[in-house]
Amino acid sequence: GQNSYIVMDAPPAQEDCRPFVRVAQMLAAAGVNVPRIFCTDLDQGFLLLGDLGSETYLQRLNSEIDPDTLYRSAIGALVSMQSGCRSGLDRLPSFDRALLMQEMALFKDWLLAAHLDFSLSSREAEKLQQCFDCLCDSALCEQTVFVHRDYHSRNLMWCEQPPGVLDFQDAVRGPLTYDLVSLLKDCYLSWPRARVLGWIDDYRRQASEQGIPLPRSAEFLQRFDLMGVQRHLKASGIFAAESHHRSRVRRPAAGLPASADSRAYSAGVGDGCVMKAMILAAGRGERMRPLTDRTPKPLLEVAGRPLIHYQLEALAKVGVNDVVINLSWLGEQIREALADGRDWNLTLHFSEEGHPPLETGGGIFRAMSMLGPDPFLVINGDVWSDFPLGSLSLADRDLAHLVLVDNPAHHPQGDFTLADGRVSDDDQAAPRLTFSGIGMYRPGLFAGCADGAFSLIPVLKAAMARGRVSGLHYSGNWLDVGTRERLTALERLIAQTP
Repeated sequence: GQNSYIVMDAPPAQEDCRPFVRVAQMLAAAGVNVPRIFCTDLDQGFLLLGDLGSETYLQRLNSEIDPDTLYRSAIGALVSMQSGCRSGLDRLPSFDRALLMQEMALFKDWLLAAHLDFSLSSREAEKLQQCFDCLCDSALCEQTVFVHRDYHSRNLMWCEQPPGVLDFQDAVRGPLTYDLVSLLKDCYLSWPRARVLGWIDDYRRQASEQGIPLPRSAEFLQRFDLMGVQRHLKASGIFAAESHHRSRVRRPAAGLPASADSRAYSAGVGDGCVMKAMILAAGRGERMRPLTDRTPKPLLEVAGRPLIHYQLEALAKVGVNDVVINLSWLGEQIREALADGRDWNLTLHFSEEGHPPLETGGGIFRAMSMLGPDPFLVINGDVWSDFPLGSLSLADRDLAHLVLVDNPAHHPQGDFTLADGRVSDDDQAAPRLTFSGIGMYRPGLFAGCADGAFSLIPVLKAAMARGRVSGLHYSGNWLDVGTRERLTALERLIAQTP
């Protein structure tokens, strides 16, 4: 309303408001009707916004006899976004092959696997991947423009200067037809093909007038239809994920679970959402030899108890029910020593990797079917810490949340930087910290990965490049038990700990 305001409260540790502010300024400068930003306190996560009203395009269209007026204005706003934001495209993330594949993976992971309990044969999986590749190739051939990513009837408001545009904070630079498909092949509305073609002609006319390069009509329509397939593969996975999540999670969710897109729900270890964890225990322990020649590193004793017992106790304490443990070197000893986990009131699942082990990323990916569709916690099997695992949470838009620690003497260069709750690999101005080996992840972090040996670090760096990794700095007790000397150091530390 004209005299009402919206207060946005987004704690920086959970949600970064800066993309919203940056994109809002871009769109306002392009003449698009977005919420006016009256004042900000980004350090605290507060914004005071103008109110674009309460009636969405969807509500209006359900009561309108003739929708042409509404779509004409929505198409006009889309053309304004694409033409008016050309100079700022380099400030937006790229809608690249990895992101396109991540969206389509929702169809396979959620609609087929989780919702329909349907397993693809190797031949079917190969054919589906070929379809995904074809759709990606088509999208990446298109003209690059500003892409809202969810430009549809539920994010457009009927107001004094329609449409008011919402939910633009995840904007990227990407394919020309993506937002037009979102609008005209809306998941919440269906229109006759002839009407859609008429609106496409209207878009082409307005876009040409604004100097947006367009392919010939037949090629444009083909790209539009292929993008429609890509978009609806994503949408079918999201709706399946929503349905699956409503049937599983004990508290109301803010959005979507696990590998869904950037509006995925916020989850925390101690709030009943994250009930599974993984301990990476497959390593050979070369630097611990000869201790690890006959005993796997997780079973090496510290203060009279195997190292892995401390981790299992910590997980049980914060309410984790199921723990996956990957096995390779002397894995049968670990399985026999831990049995089914009842000593800790846990259910243990063992992921066999064979020899050689699959490294950190490959080990997690191999165990994905055991970890399930929701966010999960991972701890390296050779670290010890008194970090409060129950305090971990994964914000709405993030794929990973990492615990970083001060750089130990054996790793003075650190791994990543941390600024305003965001983890990065390329911020030269901020001091570097060491990744503790403790993190929360969504399955979507591994979209596009394949079975085999690979490190987790490149996967995390790719997500950091898209701004999808958060973190915190823990200054308490932490030790990487990677050598015999550090094992002795941990003995002393535990003896001194109350």
